[in-house]
Amino acid sequence: MNKKSQNGAAIVELTIVLVFVLIPLLLAVLEFARLMYAYKTLVHQVNHTARYLSVQMPGLNHDKAICLFRTGQAVAPCNAADDLLKAFDDPDFQVLISDSSNSTLHAQWETSTLTVSSHINLVTVSAKNFSYSFDFSKMFGELAIKFSPVSATYRQVN
Repeated sequence: MNKKSQNGAAIVELTIVLVFVLIPLLLAVLEFARLMYAYKTLVHQVNHTARYLSVQMPGLNHDKAICLFRTGQAVAPCNAADDLLKAFDDPDFQVLISDSSNSTLHAQWETSTLTVSSHINLVTVSAKNFSYSFDFSKMFGELAIKFSPVSATYRQVN
């Protein structure tokens, strides 16, 4: 073959590789990064909220804790426009707070030694039914992943 018949072959091959291999690979990497960011944010907010409630008296400031979870700010009421993740607006998504004020499971645990008896209060923050929707799922149909429940338990002040 002569050189003249090969002039456009490299451009065609590059276009095929870009369109069918590299661009989908880039989109998959971006979606995976967003998925990991959403999960990391969810876990961090559950721990941060439970830590905040661990220094509050049982039953107090639950509304501020929910705002802290959703927006990162312990103020009440909170604005839904300030949510850290847009999936927090999903009606199936739940943030549950359990402590000795609202849960028989978290009623004061007795700890005793031979001479001293005391109580331990626990607070648990759980996030359930978090659904992550892929940005590029509109091309392939509505794809979503539902995370398993995430929770954190801390010792609460007496």
